[in-house]
Amino acid sequence: MTRSRSPMPRLKRLGGYWTCLYYGRDGVRRQKRLGSIKKVARAEAEDRYAEILEAWRRGKLDTGLGPGEEVTIRQFVAAYTKHAKGYYITPDGESTGEALNMVDALRPLDELYGSLPLSHLRPRHIKGVQDAMVEAKLARKTINDRIKRIRRALKWAVVSDMVEPAILEGIRAVEPLRRGRTVARETQGVKPAAIKDVAATMRAVSPTVRTMIGVQYRTGMRPQEVCNMRWADIDQAGDIWLYTPFKHKTQWKDKSRVIAVGPRAQRLLMRYANVAAEAFIFSPKRALKELHAERPTHRRKPNLKRKTDRRVTDSYTTESYRQAIQDACEKIGANGWSPNRLRHALATRVRREFGLEFSQAVLGHSKIETTQIYAQQGMTRAIEVMQKIG
Repeated sequence: MTRSRSPMPRLKRLGGYWTCLYYGRDGVRRQKRLGSIKKVARAEAEDRYAEILEAWRRGKLDTGLGPGEEVTIRQFVAAYTKHAKGYYITPDGESTGEALNMVDALRPLDELYGSLPLSHLRPRHIKGVQDAMVEAKLARKTINDRIKRIRRALKWAVVSDMVEPAILEGIRAVEPLRRGRTVARETQGVKPAAIKDVAATMRAVSPTVRTMIGVQYRTGMRPQEVCNMRWADIDQAGDIWLYTPFKHKTQWKDKSRVIAVGPRAQRLLMRYANVAAEAFIFSPKRALKELHAERPTHRRKPNLKRKTDRRVTDSYTTESYRQAIQDACEKIGANGWSPNRLRHALATRVRREFGLEFSQAVLGHSKIETTQIYAQQGMTRAIEVMQKIG
């Protein structure tokens, strides 16, 4: 049985100083130096500790940083993690992937230098984090992205008066890892999914996942957007339907997202026309029943529990959608591919047949540079493309 940490302040000898350790109301552990062990006698340190203890009992201790109080890197990481989980959220209050990305970025900083006061953070420490990530075989681009996130977290610490701006300025001097000038692993660009592999996989998945693949390829939407499709979010007034996802990647930037759905994708979706307006069109529960219906010789009832004992949900996540495709690829021995590569495949086709600007319109990119990454103006162009190939 694990013992919970006592919130009561404690007197410790730490790093050559008499130090009082305590937890603030925010749950973050703090430390306050009471004087050097060489210069302050124990009795005097205990008197200072008694004053802090009395303030704690009266509820007046956690009033911000006082004289001699130092915020450690571990405390900073804990405080920022709490902030990130409340800041990087969807409109319905769920944490986004960025909150988890921030946790991953800050973890090695905490593991290597957690006990160091934040004010002592130097560029060499960030370089040490870089080296640790290289040793962990992380890709060069991933390492650079995580260092950027550490700088973003330190910017928050400056605004929150946890550390002086000079510390952040020093950290900015750390150069990102350059291609050809580091032993960090390089990754190849995401390639479009091969149509022959997609076709082979579609024969091994459930009808529901088969439809999801078809709709995604015909529209170029993101995996999350196809997982979240509901009839309530689709305007079926014209020849080309307009799908406005209730949740999408750039929503936090106040950007709108409208996806044109052409006649071929419409025919695929109409297989699920009887699904309630507010329900998710694509359901794992329905997919499992369909899969068993295709195997009439299989007499056992569908098992609605995964191997992990988690119940099959009413909607797909990007991970469960990707896993369904991966399982099918392994089953038939096809080359593995992910839903994002399916989006790349359509981007490449649209760019080849219509041009870069049309590809930008279909994918919903605000910058032409982003489209170039995907494909090796406006809704009108997207509708024009969908009328011909959607």
